[in-house]
Amino acid sequence: MRMEEKKIDVDAIIRDIRVQILAERKSQTIGEGVELNLFGETQSPAFYKALYQAWLLQQDLSVEMHVTESTIPVIGRLIDALRGLVHRLVLFYVQRLAEQQKKINEQLIVAISELSLQQDSSDEA
Repeated sequence: MRMEEKKIDVDAIIRDIRVQILAERKSQTIGEGVELNLFGETQSPAFYKALYQAWLLQQDLSVEMHVTESTIPVIGRLIDALRGLVHRLVLFYVQRLAEQQKKINEQLIVAISELSLQQDSSDEA
């Protein structure tokens, strides 16, 4: 008795995983009604993969503070405190810039996705 081999559709599995991850992250970041086109037919699979990766990467855009400790014995703590203050000040402004960049990235990704959705729907018609 020979069992028939079923061909596993890896693309469909990856698509389902992406949909689940995207749904979870979208609910945390943007409002309802925004649809990302990650599985269209008109573009190459690399296009949709890149769009998905861009969406995920922009979600994690942040800057963390990292201050190295001074090795100077007597005044090292004072130097560390001053470095920490300067780093916090710089980090404040960099974080503001990063938040603005996240908003820009999100709008660009949504716009690109909308263009591919329109192209998909015009090709179906």
